[in-house]
This record gives sequence, C-alpha cells and structure tokens, in this order.
Amino acid sequence: MFLRHSTFAPTGGVFDDAAASAAVYAGACSPLVAAALRGGRGTLVMYGQTGSGKTMTMTHLMQLAADHLFSVNSHLFSAHDGANAEPSNGAPRTTAAAAAGATQRAVQVEVTAVEVAGRRCIDLNSRRECKVLQTTEGGAKIPEATSFVATSAGSLAAYLQRMLKSRTTEATAANATSSRSHALLRLRILRSETGGPMGVAHDGAHDGARTGAHDGAHDGARTGARGGGGVLTLLDCAGSEWANDSDAHGAQRRREGAEINASLHALKQCVRARAEKLRAEARGATYNGHVPYREATLTRLLRESFETDGARDGASSVKLAMVGCVSPGAADTEHSISTLRTIMELGGATGEECTTTTQDVPRLRALNTALVAAESARS
Repeated sequence: MFLRHSTFAPTGGVFDDAAASAAVYAGACSPLVAAALRGGRGTLVMYGQTGSGKTMTMTHLMQLAADHLFSVNSHLFSAHDGANAEPSNGAPRTTAAAAAGATQRAVQVEVTAVEVAGRRCIDLNSRRECKVLQTTEGGAKIPEATSFVATSAGSLAAYLQRMLKSRTTEATAANATSSRSHALLRLRILRSETGGPMGVAHDGAHDGARTGAHDGAHDGARTGARGGGGVLTLLDCAGSEWANDSDAHGAQRRREGAEINASLHALKQCVRARAEKLRAEARGATYNGHVPYREATLTRLLRESFETDGARDGASSVKLAMVGCVSPGAADTEHSISTLRTIMELGGATGEECTTTTQDVPRLRALNTALVAAESARS
C-alpha cells in the first residue's frame, strides 16, 4: 500500500477530467500560439504515464491551435508594427472577427512531423528514418524530413491528426495502444505577401508536401511565401513506464521502454539544469553548469525550445508549457506524483512565462481520501 499526503501548486493551473478542451487550450496552448504568431517560439509538451490521456488531449488542442493560427494571421503580422495586436486575454479571435479586419497578407504553415525512438528519428509522413544533424548554433536539423505546407485551418488540423495517428503503437500491460515513440510536430509560420483576403487565400487548394532542410534555411521555397514567422512545436511524449509495467513484456518491449525512459530522463535533466540557470541569472550570478541537450536525440531537437539564442526579444518570445496527464486510479499514485514533480520543476525552468496544467487531480485526491478512510475503518 502507498499512502502519502503531497501538495502541488502548478504555476499555470489545474484542470479536472470534466474541463472542456477550450479551457485547457486557453490556459496552456493559446499563449504559445500567440508567441509563434508574433515571430517567437512556443512549445507544448504532453507528459505523463502511458494510458493517461496525453494523445487524446493533444488531438483536441491541435484542432484549436489550427483554428487559432489561421483566424488571427493578418492581425499577427500587423502586430509587429504595433497595430491590431492580439487580444490581451490571449484567446483566439473568431474567424468572422479575423476576416472583418483581414489585410492582403496571409499565412502559410509549414509542418514537419517525426517520431523519436531512442536515437532513431523517423519521418511520420514518409516512414523513412532520417539523420539528425547539428547546426552551427548547437541545435539540430533534419534535412531528409518531408514537410507539408498548409494554407487553411482544416488542412492543417487534418494533416496533424494523420501524423499523430501514424506513430508506432504497441499493446502493453498498462495500455492497449501505447505509443512507443515521442511525436514531434514542428509548425513554422510563413508569410505570403501576395495572398488575398482571408477566406480566399486559405482554401487549401495549394496545400502540399515537399522535402527540404528544416533549420530555417529553406523557408519560403513555395512561390509567394517567405520566412520570418515564428515556430510552434508540439511534443506528445511516449508514456513513462516503470519496471512493474513491463514485467510481462518480451525483450523488444522492455528495450523500447528503457529507451523511452532514458529520453524522458534526459528531458527532465534539461528542465532541471535550465531551472538552475534561470535562477542564477535572476540573482545576477553566472551559471557554470551544463544543460545536457546532447544526451538524447529528443533533447537535441528541443534545444531551441529552451534557449533564447537568436530569439526575437529574448526570453519574452520563447514560451514553454507542459501538460501533465495523471491517472485517477489509486494504483497509479506513484506515477502521478512523479508526473506532478516534473511539472513543478518545469515551472522553475521557464519562470513566469510557463503555463502548466494537470488532469484528474481532484478525482485522484478523492480516491486517496477514500482509500485512507477504508483502511482506517478496517483497523
């Protein structure tokens, strides 16, 4: 039996299992999309044990993000000049409101989608393994990955969902459709100087896939589009597994579980190191430690999500949020506590810019209270 009283206070908020997707989006994802639309970088990380609802939550948030990206596009680029800025509450404008104030400039969104399994990186569109190369800035790029350029919210949402569904899954003792890799979807916002009013330019007629290096060097390869926009990164982590989750698995499943845990450990190490670095900078001190991005392929690809190197307006244009999904079952209490601790560490890594959410905490608390009461009644 596992009994413990723990209190967690995420910096962003807590959502129970009855919370609407729109509420979670407004708290966790909308500020990230707004940052990307302003030319910055926003990253959303889904984290938690296998079977806790990460992919389902990500699916709903992706749809809302697609609507948000295209409903505010013209206002976004005007905002660089101080006009037609994003609403102060960060909520997406309605399509009608955006259309009413649309200018002649439009947006295209270039998507690359890969799954990371251990040291391997696989293109979710072509299903080919890709090499991950280091950039001169110390980051990573995937030259062999294909990309898809969407010109409408509908085509973007459909492509993102298709990519998410194409990742590798296997049945495990904890989850019948457990994802055996991390899905990394990177959305780069492109400008179009020749697009017509909203609703005309974004009919999806010119959506399509192409191949090219994804370090920003080939943005604008399509006619009429050019780079200069921001980047939104969506990461759906594979579920964490403990030894007792994989006791009944074969050697292959256990090996996959070990790779998943190793990359998640590297991610947590980067979160902790980044938190220490920011705390040192806040004190006016010099941080002499090392953020171990090179420990895993996943963290190499996420370096730009943590660092402000070369970012417009520095830290103010780099936003990172983690959605921690927890199970309400008493048997998963230790998993849930581990997830919540990681969420709290992320808050220190991103300061006031961080938005964090967790799911099912009220139900988990109620179940633990009932368990304690039942044990007391027995004795």
